[in-house]
Amino acid sequence: MNKVDARFFDGKSSRGSDVEVELIENSGIRVAIQGKILDFPIDAISVECPVGDSGYLIHLPNDAVLHIGRSDPMADWCRPFAVAGMNSISLFERRWPYAIAALFVVIASGWWALTSGIPIVAKYLAKAMPNEIEFFLSKQGMNLLDHQFFGESELDPLRQRQIGNLFASMFEETELADRLTLLFRKGNILGANAFALPSGTIVITDELVEMSAHDEEIIAILAHEVGHIDQQHSIRMLLQSSGSAALFVVLTGDFGSAALLGASIPTVLVHNAYSREFETEADDYAYRFLDSQGIARHRFADILLRLEQEHGNGDGSAISGFLSSHPRTGDRINGPRPGQNGD
Repeated sequence: MNKVDARFFDGKSSRGSDVEVELIENSGIRVAIQGKILDFPIDAISVECPVGDSGYLIHLPNDAVLHIGRSDPMADWCRPFAVAGMNSISLFERRWPYAIAALFVVIASGWWALTSGIPIVAKYLAKAMPNEIEFFLSKQGMNLLDHQFFGESELDPLRQRQIGNLFASMFEETELADRLTLLFRKGNILGANAFALPSGTIVITDELVEMSAHDEEIIAILAHEVGHIDQQHSIRMLLQSSGSAALFVVLTGDFGSAALLGASIPTVLVHNAYSREFETEADDYAYRFLDSQGIARHRFADILLRLEQEHGNGDGSAISGFLSSHPRTGDRINGPRPGQNGD
């Protein structure tokens, strides 16, 4: 038997008293409290091992507690009776390689959640997003884009109708035909650009139309934007960047919260570059569409190279909108390899 000093708290007040505890191996403890000798069998108590600089805690009946400092006799006695899980915490404290391993697991898990977990969740949430919410978000986002960036189109109305009719006729057989809408805007500081909103609205700037050398180049650009709509890239980016707020909108369909979410659309479309994966998927969609329409793939390559020369950045990293992507233009103009992505 071993005796250790302890601090006794009766569970009714914060005042403690010094007591002496007798540790009885494989049996329990004996405590002298206020002139009384009390025996507590093992099945009537629970023991918590130290965490950090703390000592041992022995929980007695009626919420009473014994605080006992660290000591070899106490460590030997309490080991078989410790609360489940506390021994493992103590083990991590004593063995730093285990602690480092645990830290690595936490960091790796966090990294996976950011790079893979959140995008996976966003993909499924995007599919569950009600169409009404998508249209509401797009309307809110378009209003903000008009206010912050775009000007009224100065393109000749006849030219607008020509491109609009060409767009409608070429995409009328696609599954998205009833959702697609084409708008013309003056790009101002955004210059030659195109954007796709979640609802199916595509915005093309006067500057991009004027830069094109052939209508098929414009169709190639628009096909790329339709690819973003087909894969719900803008709404997925919005969901990824908005986290729990976006989840609330999906689950409740609350338009008040959706208005706040819609305010993020300009940031997502203009300032946040699509991921390499998203841009590649949109490029592949464009190339498949050009093939299906008998349009030469070089039309897409030609306008990409012209955009690169206009903006003066080979990797597109500092360019908003259509060129704000990670793949280098040299990689993008090659298109998907034969046999991939439905080719």
